[in-house]
Amino acid sequence: MRSDYHWTPGSHVTIEQFVEKWIWVQGIDREAEDPDRTKQYGGALAEATSITPTPNKRSPHVKAFEHAKEQLKQVSLRSGWTVGKWLLFPKPHEIDKVWSVVASSVAHGPLRDAGVFLSKVAPKNTHNLESSHLICLYIHDVYDLIAVRKVLETLIRHHGLEPTAVKSDLYTLAGIDSNHPTKLRSSIWRPYEVLPGGKTEVEALKEEFLSISSSGGSHQGSGGKPKRARDQGLIDTDSEDERIVRRHKTNANVDSRPTQQPLLFKRAENAKIVKPKSKLAGLKFREENIFAGSDND
Repeated sequence: MRSDYHWTPGSHVTIEQFVEKWIWVQGIDREAEDPDRTKQYGGALAEATSITPTPNKRSPHVKAFEHAKEQLKQVSLRSGWTVGKWLLFPKPHEIDKVWSVVASSVAHGPLRDAGVFLSKVAPKNTHNLESSHLICLYIHDVYDLIAVRKVLETLIRHHGLEPTAVKSDLYTLAGIDSNHPTKLRSSIWRPYEVLPGGKTEVEALKEEFLSISSSGGSHQGSGGKPKRARDQGLIDTDSEDERIVRRHKTNANVDSRPTQQPLLFKRAENAKIVKPKSKLAGLKFREENIFAGSDND
């Protein structure tokens, strides 16, 4: 595997391609899995690509979108291609810390125990160096609500990280994203839709994490070792909806937020923001557990 992370002038990829490679981490007790499943599920991908919502008088936009979403779900279930991922979007100054927490947890910690079998990070954004990075946390079935919920609860309760949405691999490879011409929603779930208590329950999990952090308590770290909560990852509160709203505000020049406002959430309106105090820690993984993958998310 060393050749994947050792570039020379004789390498089979250009240096530009090399620095854009995804970095993958899988659980140490799980078999290696190829994340590029297009060959195995080519038929399902072709069928999904042909599905588009077509609003009309009898089927307005909402109904048409729901119908298309259900069709895509049935394609996934019939083909067995149900793999997908929770998405995190850390900022450049947070990426090392957040990826350290996530990778350790997937390798031998709470996220592995919660069912995350694979994770990856984009090391470089070639389009905008100031924009967010992307971390994907893979689960076997995006339509298994209990499994999806368990990962969300683990991310917030153990690591203080709130993801934005769950996306199907089928959606990704079919080209269904936020820029899709049909405006079909690109995610299967958002955090508030996963928990029975919705936004209230999400906020309660955040409070639980902050309560332990502020009291100097500890969460279960990787390898079963206790880890101080405030030394773990940052809180990512940028939901997909919040990003859209903020984008509109920015375009209208009415965004009143401080330019350097971190992604940590507050306990209350005037509460002090909890900031991580630890220095970035180096990661140690077995070489066979870290590998390069395709550019698809």
